[in-house]
Amino acid sequence: MMIKVENIIKNFEQLKVLKDVSFEVNKGEVVSIVGKSGAGKTTLMQIMGTLMTQDSGKIWIDNVDIGTLSSNKLSDFRNNRIGFVFQFHHLLPEFNAIENVMLPALIAGDDNKVAQKKAMNLLTMLDIAKRADHKPAQMSGGEQQRVAVARAIINSPAVLFADEPSGNLDSHNKKELHDLFFRLRSELGQTIVLVTHDDELAKQSDRIIELVDGQILNNER
Repeated sequence: MMIKVENIIKNFEQLKVLKDVSFEVNKGEVVSIVGKSGAGKTTLMQIMGTLMTQDSGKIWIDNVDIGTLSSNKLSDFRNNRIGFVFQFHHLLPEFNAIENVMLPALIAGDDNKVAQKKAMNLLTMLDIAKRADHKPAQMSGGEQQRVAVARAIINSPAVLFADEPSGNLDSHNKKELHDLFFRLRSELGQTIVLVTHDDELAKQSDRIIELVDGQILNNER
C-alpha cells in the first residue's frame, strides 16, 4: 500500500467539504478522483499532498504518518516524496526547461552536475530534450506540461499528484499527456493520483473514486 486515507473530515466554517473519507491506493496504481465541481476533489488532493491540513483523520504515504511530521520534516517529505502537476504549469518564466526541472533536486541537496544530469535524462525520456534551453514562453502548452511532469518526478517521489493536468490542453496534447502518465507507471512504477473531469483519462485509470458532496459514492476498478 502506498497511500492510506482514514476518516478525513474537512470543514470551511459551516461548510462541510469532506465527510469521513477513507480509501487506499496501492503502489504503482493509477487512480482518478472524479466528481462535480464542489464535490471536494481538490481539497482532498491538497490534504493528501500536505498542502492543507484536515480537521480530523489520518493519512499515511509510503508508510509515513504525515500528521506526525514537524514543519521542517514535512517540507522535506513534500519535496522528496511527493510530486505535483497542476492544470497551469507554474514554470518559472525566467528559467529555461532544464533549470525548471532541476530546482527540486537542488533544493533536496543535489549538486548542480547531478541535478542537471537527472533533469536531462528525464527531458530525454519525456521526448522534450530538444527544448532544454528554451524558456516557458518559447514552448507550447503540451511541451510546458511535459517539463512540469519532469520537474515533479525528478526526486523519484513516492506519489505523483495531478490536479486537472490536461484541463488546459488541446485534444492532441491531452492524449499525449494521458499516455505519458501510463508510461511513468509502466517504466518507473510510479503511483499516480489524478483529479480530473476528463472521462477518457478516468476510464484509463486502474480505479475511479467518485466524490459526491464530500463523500465517496463509488470506489471501483
